[in-house]
Amino acid sequence: MLCNAQENEIGLEHALYYIAYATYLEFRGNYAKADAVYQQGINRLAAPVDRLKAKFAEFQQRMVRLQ
Repeated sequence: MLCNAQENEIGLEHALYYIAYATYLEFRGNYAKADAVYQQGINRLAAPVDRLKAKFAEFQQRMVRLQ
């Protein structure tokens, strides 16, 4: 569903899209792709970007703990 949304450029201006997609990828163990998704959303200034940045910071903290 998320890939379909991306292909059709649905919801790409919303932070929730990137948060949901990155969370799914993190759950699947694809940490590099999750990181890239957060960065893509921030670069696109998906709204609200502050929420997206906060979730990305939380993700980065979890990645540090995994090392």
